[in-house]
Amino acid sequence: MVTIRKAKVNDAKAILEFCYQIGSETDNLSYGSEGIGLSVGDEESILTEVQNADTSFFC
Repeated sequence: MVTIRKAKVNDAKAILEFCYQIGSETDNLSYGSEGIGLSVGDEESILTEVQNADTSFFC
């Protein structure tokens, strides 16, 4: 079973770890195994902004 829900601020580390993983598995992304170049704090800030915006959604 798959559950889809809105990303929460405390998901930031897991999201970045997923980006590292998939970045190392394909050449079809704009980044590699180094990830997307954001810190956990950066990702937390982005998720906070998305949660507070009426027109944004991140799952």
